[in-house]
Amino acid sequence: MTVHSIWSSSPASLTAVHDGPAIRVANAFYLTGTGTAGWQITGGRIYVPDAFDNTTGFSAAIWLSSTTDLADAPAQQVVLPDLAPYKGGYYDFVFDTPIDFSPTGQSFWIGYLSNYDYFYSSALDAQAISASDGSPLHLPSTSGDITPRALYHYVGGASASASFWWGVDVHVNDGITPPTTSAGIDQVNIKPFSTVTLSATDTAGTNPITSSSWDWVSGGSAPTVTTVGTTATFEAPTSLGGLTMIFRRTVSDGTLVATSDVSISILPASQRVVVGGVEVPARLRVASDI
Repeated sequence: MTVHSIWSSSPASLTAVHDGPAIRVANAFYLTGTGTAGWQITGGRIYVPDAFDNTTGFSAAIWLSSTTDLADAPAQQVVLPDLAPYKGGYYDFVFDTPIDFSPTGQSFWIGYLSNYDYFYSSALDAQAISASDGSPLHLPSTSGDITPRALYHYVGGASASASFWWGVDVHVNDGITPPTTSAGIDQVNIKPFSTVTLSATDTAGTNPITSSSWDWVSGGSAPTVTTVGTTATFEAPTSLGGLTMIFRRTVSDGTLVATSDVSISILPASQRVVVGGVEVPARLRVASDI
């Protein structure tokens, strides 16, 4: 995965504003697409214009919500240093714990808490970046699936607008990769009453695998399965006509799920018998043999 920002050039004509005790300034981001991978929010960046006078007392934060007042406590918050050395450029911050964000049309806010300063630009940057599965992450724009917004909230009032951009960006990993699993190759010519062993290969994605299982899907009736780690065993059932059983391996990281099926083809019971402790082909007698 690559950690990157949604834009890289500085916004045009950012203006610093002092109009009272503004305490929350934020930018909205939103996801589109229906892919399986998501995003992992690792931090953000603030553009600090040369005209920005008050450079202390800031905390960067993220709200996993589409609210327009940001009244709820943020999901994470990071205290920022004096921003004076960063005038005319960016200050990048990192959250203590990356935040997973799923591609279900969700939106979130990222911004900062200040003493009373904020800054904005009337030139929107409406770029988007896409995960490999086609789930774009967008900045606010004048068009899109979700109404674009930028916002500041201060004691005694609030303002939300699609016409201004507040100089706040986000750092993300370019997609949360799901776990993968392989249930192994199909097995054929399995003898009734023999022990069948299923063996899976599980691979974690961005996040560790938190749960896994072997499940009977079809063919005959569900056998008693003993599972140890990635391996499962059961006794092959007997049937006159033989049967094919399907088993499914499932793994999950708590959010994303992967599955893999394997088939087990079991021989008919009439084809094999044990005579004197030796297994030999069986022959059924019919009326013409007598």
